[in-house]
Amino acid sequence: MTDSPRTPAFPNYLQVPAQGPAALWWLLRLITMAAVVGLCALCVLDPGAGLRLFWTVVIPLLPVLFAFAP
Repeated sequence: MTDSPRTPAFPNYLQVPAQGPAALWWLLRLITMAAVVGLCALCVLDPGAGLRLFWTVVIPLLPVLFAFAP
């Protein structure tokens, strides 16, 4: 037997080891927040284009997010 702790079969998000460098995840968060703020600004400045982008790009991509996001 080894002295290392066993990884549970179905770990919760706190027990899952990090994937990739932390700087990459911060960069992805920053890009995502910039895209959200940009979409909000577009909806205020040009509602037609903002809503068109929201309904033709963001909403169709939600199933992909739900499939791959924990």
